[in-house]
Amino acid sequence: MKKFSFMPLLLMLTAMFAFSSCSDDDGDPGSDLPKDLGATVYYEIERLGDQLLVADVTVTYVDGNGNEQTEAVTSVPWKKEVDVEELPFDAQMEIRYAKKEGITFDKEEYVLNGACRITIIPNDQSVSNVATKLNEFSNKFAAENMDVYFNLVDRAPDVVSVSAKLNK
Repeated sequence: MKKFSFMPLLLMLTAMFAFSSCSDDDGDPGSDLPKDLGATVYYEIERLGDQLLVADVTVTYVDGNGNEQTEAVTSVPWKKEVDVEELPFDAQMEIRYAKKEGITFDKEEYVLNGACRITIIPNDQSVSNVATKLNEFSNKFAAENMDVYFNLVDRAPDVVSVSAKLNK
């Protein structure tokens, strides 16, 4: 029987740790941007399925000053354009669905789907990066399961986040 030596394994592990290193360059990817670079943030809800039939839909987003704003969504597509004066900026959007008062689910099945997007475009054309995030979802629920759906979305709303930490 051949004898197994741990020495080659130990040398290999030591070499792996020696050649992997941490660097000061691994910090904030937007740290080299001038604070006054600015950007335009586009919040969009591109489509919703049957949500507008059965739910009161609201969207909460971060405005250019970093404050949360909430609006009712009554039709799609829904769009909001926000000017941001300082980077880095964390753009966030949260969509909530509240069961409409007195709704009766008379369809056999409900298609609950949608697409929402955040896009951040820097004002300085020399910055080549554009940050974008798309969230798409699709579900079907039988009428008798719609209360389960509303319990789920009440606990976990749809959230889309994008950071505007862009590099030149």
